[in-house]
Amino acid sequence: MVIPLIAGLLAATAAPGAGDSHASVREFIALMPWDTLRECPGVLTIDEAARGMKECGLNLAGMVRGQHLDVCHRHGLRALVKDPRVSGYDWRNVDPEQVDRNIRELVAEVGSHPAVFGYYVKDEPSAQEFPGLAVVVKALAKYAPGKLAYINLFPDYATINNADRVGQLGTESYEEYLDRFIESVPTPVVSYDNYSIEKDYTVRPSYYRNLLSVRRAALEGGRIFWNVVTSNQVRPFRASPTRASLAFQAHTTLAAGGRGVAYYTYYTGDDTLPGAGGYAHGPLWNFRPTPTWEYLRDVNHGVQAWLPVLARLESTGVYFGPNPPVDGLPALPGRIVAGVESDRPTMVGEFADPKGAAYTMVVNLDLTQEARALLTLREGFQRPQQILPVRGRAIPLPSEGLRLEPGGAALIQTFRKR
Repeated sequence: MVIPLIAGLLAATAAPGAGDSHASVREFIALMPWDTLRECPGVLTIDEAARGMKECGLNLAGMVRGQHLDVCHRHGLRALVKDPRVSGYDWRNVDPEQVDRNIRELVAEVGSHPAVFGYYVKDEPSAQEFPGLAVVVKALAKYAPGKLAYINLFPDYATINNADRVGQLGTESYEEYLDRFIESVPTPVVSYDNYSIEKDYTVRPSYYRNLLSVRRAALEGGRIFWNVVTSNQVRPFRASPTRASLAFQAHTTLAAGGRGVAYYTYYTGDDTLPGAGGYAHGPLWNFRPTPTWEYLRDVNHGVQAWLPVLARLESTGVYFGPNPPVDGLPALPGRIVAGVESDRPTMVGEFADPKGAAYTMVVNLDLTQEARALLTLREGFQRPQQILPVRGRAIPLPSEGLRLEPGGAALIQTFRKR
């Protein structure tokens, strides 16, 4: 599949307009565990679990039961409420009256809590379930306006319909799946998952194509998008997380204009402790921090200083430098960057600032090797400055170019010539 160049040229995120009931959702860039906040008696208390998420640089605690909202608020975390009155339906046979009663009752109980960012609805639905999901989303809009009704979609490697059976997507193509979701389910976020880092730390083409196809659907539908990425060894034939693999996934999502990065999963373990989770090499193993937790903390803290800047920007393009990782991806030049000289494949995200500046994020797409990248700006742009991670201080862009760690990124501010 060739990604149309238009995916690199149009805006993926726009500043909320007057009367936008989901302005607070659109303005927030989420860093969250794709998991349910939980404890293990004698090993990890719920307070320690929430504090650990905050120390890991997360700002949304993932899925949270109502009785744990206070602890989230105490540690400065937002939450997606997980409750069967929102998520516990036969999605192909939803009773609107029952949904209305349930949502009204739940929102009366927890809706005014300051930690509530939204409500978890469903993971990886078929298109055949979209009408039922729409019933719940509309009820949440009625009783909890401004809160997110969170649904996460399949990746582009889920099965499509064929002559013998209905596929996981319930459509003839992935593009149809995305478009039908946006047409029928009125939630502001298009969230999807894609776990494509191979054991040798190469990245399957699906990762890039899925990122751009969701971006395309979101921008055309006036939505924002979140990317659910892997923070564990999701399959034996997939890679264990490294600092570079986590950084790559976070940076490419943000460079494409994504407004949320969710890490699947936070809890991993074996069968010796109840609720520890499956998989291996996650941030927690049997409720104890692992090296992956430290990698994730470093990545999240590394982008913290960029989030207030990125939150006010519009994504205007995504491009790839010399030697792109996949054929058919949008190539430079962009609107700001004319070209990149680099010894490694690079991705360039471009952004517009309502205050008049322009921004570029450059990502090293190699997960094992450092990159050197020298940017050439298009005529009319000047004074490039690098926004340092963590502290957010701006310094002149080095004349010799950027040095990017494996999976690393740089955020560049520049100005139009007058």
